[in-house]
Amino acid sequence: MQFDDDDEIIEYKIKESQKENGRLMISTSQRLRHQYSDEQVTKVINRLSRRRQRGNQYEKQESNNMINISKSEHVKTKVKENPINAYIKKYEDESAEKYYGNVLEVKKQSP
Repeated sequence: MQFDDDDEIIEYKIKESQKENGRLMISTSQRLRHQYSDEQVTKVINRLSRRRQRGNQYEKQESNNMINISKSEHVKTKVKENPINAYIKKYEDESAEKYYGNVLEVKKQSP
C-alpha cells in the first residue's frame, strides 16, 4: 500500500491493531507516538473517535426511524389471528360440546 502522508500510515496501523485486538492496544499507540509525534498520533486517534461517534449517531438515528415505521405500520394494520390457534379453539369448542352436550348451553344462558 502506498500512503500520501504520515496520518494515513498512522490511521492504517491503528485500524490494523483494532482489527486484530478489538481495540487500540496501548503498546501500539506508544510505539506510534515514539515513531511519529505525540501530536500526530493524538490527532489521528481523535479523528477516528469522532468518525466512530458520527457513525454510531447515524446508526442510532436509522434504528429509531425503523422502530417508528414498524410502530406506525402495526397501528395501521389489524393483527390477524393465527389460523392454527383459531382451528384449535374451534376443535376444543366442538369437542367440549360433544362431551358435555347441552350442559354448556345451560351454563351460558344462566347468569
